[in-house]
Amino acid sequence: MTKRVSALFLCIVLINTMNSGSAYSQQCDNGKVICWLQANRISIKKALDGSRTERDPAAVSFSKSGSSDPFYNVDVGAVVQYGEPFANSDKPLAFVLYPSVEWHASANPPKRANKFNVQGNSDLYIGDLTKSTFGEAFLFKTNVVRDLENNTTGATVSLLGGPASTRPWLPMAKSPIGSAIFSYTPYAGFEYFDNLSIQQGNLTVPAVNAGTLTLRLRLNLYAGPFEIISYGYLRHRTSGSDLLPSNLKLFTLSVNLYFDRGRYFSVGYDYENGRNPQNNFQKTSKSSVALKFRT
Repeated sequence: MTKRVSALFLCIVLINTMNSGSAYSQQCDNGKVICWLQANRISIKKALDGSRTERDPAAVSFSKSGSSDPFYNVDVGAVVQYGEPFANSDKPLAFVLYPSVEWHASANPPKRANKFNVQGNSDLYIGDLTKSTFGEAFLFKTNVVRDLENNTTGATVSLLGGPASTRPWLPMAKSPIGSAIFSYTPYAGFEYFDNLSIQQGNLTVPAVNAGTLTLRLRLNLYAGPFEIISYGYLRHRTSGSDLLPSNLKLFTLSVNLYFDRGRYFSVGYDYENGRNPQNNFQKTSKSSVALKFRT
């Protein structure tokens, strides 16, 4: 499986360098695959829990957690064509609808994971940022998860909101630091998880059913070919399984080095510590080296 995934990534890189005689390639010099995706309004990125403007790259990674043997992870999402019901409105708002699909696979011993997600997303932006300092951004997501290994289905729902601005050093705005660009995006809201059980050898991690009040902060810094992306989550459990602690914290850090002009392909180092809902909030700490791609 690892060889197939790595070969797929390399094929994308190679095909993307080939010229195409189609109309879209004549208007786009980013390579055949990327130009086709852009022409069809398809964005490739990692699992989507933020807005459509967050471009964290999809990853094929090789990870190490505790005393376990190294294992691979696949984290790929595709955001397809979206609609804007109020695109022609003179009201100071933007409402964007866009579905996405995701694939999560892992060979973390002793049990493989192979999950497919279908997700409905909507972003609502209120306020005219050309006339006011702040606006508001709201994210609503519904997610159905299918476990292809165990033939079971779970779901999540989230509603998050936060301030938005285009002025430097305010939330969501791009702020220059010399030749680097920095931004931060805070959100707060409610999430509900109906997660599937996880099988680990002879041990079954029970399914999780939990509602949380959530604080989420994304930090992004890039300069030239380098990019740093960090997330902090603080989830306070308000309902569901009493087996979980009341406060569920998670910290992640990604350091990426892009090796193409358009910043589509990269190698990166990822670190994660805390309770990730993808692992049913089990406390974990892992480091990964990854090949990454985004559009």
